[in-house]
Formats: sequence, C-alpha cells, structure tokens
Amino acid sequence: MNRQITTTEDELACACGARHPMTHGGRIGQLLAIGVLFIWGATMLHFHHSQRVEHYLAARGSFREQCLICGVGLIMLAVINLGFLLGKKRRPVAGSNRFKLAPWLAIFAIMIVPFVAATLRSPDRFSDEFFLAKVHAAAFPVPLAHEKNQRVDFSVEELVRLCGGLNAEGHVAMKLSDVYQLASQSRAVIDAAQSLKIEMTGMAVHDPQDPTCWRLSRLMITCCAADAQAVSVPVDFSGDRSVWQQLSWFKTIGTIQIDSQRQPQMATFRAERVEPVAAPEVWNVE
Repeated sequence: MNRQITTTEDELACACGARHPMTHGGRIGQLLAIGVLFIWGATMLHFHHSQRVEHYLAARGSFREQCLICGVGLIMLAVINLGFLLGKKRRPVAGSNRFKLAPWLAIFAIMIVPFVAATLRSPDRFSDEFFLAKVHAAAFPVPLAHEKNQRVDFSVEELVRLCGGLNAEGHVAMKLSDVYQLASQSRAVIDAAQSLKIEMTGMAVHDPQDPTCWRLSRLMITCCAADAQAVSVPVDFSGDRSVWQQLSWFKTIGTIQIDSQRQPQMATFRAERVEPVAAPEVWNVE
C-alpha cells in the first residue's frame, strides 16, 4: 500500500506512516554544513591572497582568478544559507527524540580535518621521491620538427634578446627546459645557442642509465602541477666531480653541444664551472 509522504515545518513524515517531530538536530546539521562552506571558501581565498596557488601553475592566468571566484562563491553560498536558516521561525515541538551530536561532528571532522591539515602542512612542492620517479620515467627530447616549420633566419642577437639579455657575468641564462628542447629547433637556432656561453640551473640527479654521470633536472608544467613532467640535461664536467650531490641545486656555466649524428638528437651541457646554489622559491617547476 503506497503512502504519500508529506512534511510540515515542525514534522517529518516517514514511509512507516508515522510523523516524527523535528528536533534541533537538523538545525545544527545545517550550521555544520554552512561551516564547511565557510572553511572551504576561506581556504580558496587564502591560496589566492597568499599567492600559494602560483606554485601549482605554469604562469599567471585564469586559474588564479578562478580560485578567487570559487572562494567568494562558496562564502556567498554559506552566507545565503545562513540567512535562510536564521530567518526561519522555530516553534517548540513536543517529542521524545534525542539529538545525537557525535555523528554530525564526525561528518564535519571527516570533511574538514584532512582538508585543513593538508593546507597547513603542504610544503607547496613535490617530494624527492616523486621528483626522482618523474626523472627516471622521462622520455627523450621531442623529435625534430618538420622542415617547413624550421626557421633559417635566426640570429645570435635574437636568442640573447629572447633569453633576457646578458647577465652581469656576460652569460646568457637559459631555462633548463629550453636547453632540453633545443635539439628540436632549427639548425639556425642550434648554431646560435652553441656559439654562446650559457648559464643553466637545476637539480642534480644521477643519470638513470649511467650512475657515473650526472644530469641537471627540473619539472616542467604546461598547465598546472597535475601535468608536471621531468626534463633533464646530461652534464659533461671534467672538474672535481665530488662537488655533485644528489638532489642538490647547482648553477652550471658552459656551452651546449648537440650531436647531429645521434638519434634522437640530445643536447649535452659542457660545464666549465659548477656552483651550488639555493633552491628557488618555486623549486622544481618552470
């Protein structure tokens, strides 16, 4: 036999046919849900205002604004729901149902504690284990582009300009990812890069295929931290090899060499000088 389930302001109807009086449990549950919205929204605004969100992005773009919009939207939703809840009149309801706070608090804790703990404890960086796993799984540099897309009128002066000019020491500072992808460029670009003294910074790791050799590596992201991929460049250094330390940061100064006979082509950095440096603020993405 089907029974129609109806509700009133003070009662909840059940499929059993009886009407159960509402207690203050529903109200507290709503308040806890509103509290969750407030905390989530405040956390999104924190990541935006503190600029922590930029540690997870390739560049300033729409994601940062979306973080702000999401935070404001969650807090507005919480305020609207709180207004409805406070504006609703309550009348005393007779009944013997007892409200149990523990289940509501447990749900609240499950939704909030891990979220807040991760926010407070997050170092805004990948772990060393994640970094090494990415480096060891890194593919070869991208193959040579089709000839019709290759530039033949590229000059040394243009490369220097694109890299931000010469630094105080008279070197051209190139991103490790640019050096990594250099083999995919036109012969004119390669020749320009090989004619310059280059400065490159990265994290030292043993070559996965030859533990006696070293590479400088970084994680490159094209959108956000979820698509981070390792790029690494082998370093040929004839000086004191004891300077190298696994997972330490180094600045190398030297020249780039690309062996056109090797397939796939790969850039090798011929280091003349190696200097330990502090890890950058956004330490492993570029």
